Amino acid sequence: MIIRTDSDETIKEDINMLLYQKEIEVITTVEKTFIDNNLGKKNITDRHYEIVDSIIDNHLNVEFISEVYLYHLSRQLQEPNHLYPLNRLLVEENEMTNFLKKYDIKFLKGEDSKIELYYKNEHINIKHNKYNGEWYYLFNRLEKDFCINGFTFLEDIQNNQSMYYNNLERSPEIIRDLEKFFNIKLQNEYYERSKFYCCVIKVPIEEIIFDGCTELKSKSDKARYLINRAIMHVLGMSDNPIIRLSDNKSVKVDRIICYSN
Repeated sequence: MIIRTDSDETIKEDINMLLYQKEIEVITTVEKTFIDNNLGKKNITDRHYEIVDSIIDNHLNVEFISEVYLYHLSRQLQEPNHLYPLNRLLVEENEMTNFLKKYDIKFLKGEDSKIELYYKNEHINIKHNKYNGEWYYLFNRLEKDFCINGFTFLEDIQNNQSMYYNNLERSPEIIRDLEKFFNIKLQNEYYERSKFYCCVIKVPIEEIIFDGCTELKSKSDKARYLINRAIMHVLGMSDNPIIRLSDNKSVKVDRIICYSN
């Protein structure tokens, strides 16, 4: 089973499908329990999450959940049907690497499979460079931040993470980092030639990692956390957790939502 996380209504419907017995409505039960424990909705405490976990454990069979939707925001030069991690995307021929070649920027796979940056045919040591731009984010991107990631919930995704959304709507992070590093204009042309997409991906729940929650290892722990945050999200009491995949994982796009021309 997969929980449809595209709207509050589908979340509520699918969570109720997990009930051992259909004697309660989950969201209503959570709200009543908060009231009974004198817990409001403005100041979120650990007690809120503990109560939701208790209701999940007593009434819901999270073992039914086998897959998760991930909503990946990306400005692309062509409509994608697959997504690839950065350590593969940058060293293969594709629309992005062809775009960067126009600016004499290219990447090659070096020793220990590390990504090496070249500018005007010169190998660039990012930490010790002659450019005045910001190096830390680019270094981090090429050393360890390869993975595909996305949000847990689709509804109101623009407002839940407005600053991050606006940055991604302008260009991919790697394009922005290269522009700052070399102090050259990349984003304007990239923006004009591309479209902004939300790529909807279905992933087995055991393969996902909730950002900041690496202690969640088992399938049931991840399902429990997902349902907890989904309930809190419907109640307007949770942010939109980021889900990421392992660094070398590529995925097929299930469907596309185009947000802009």
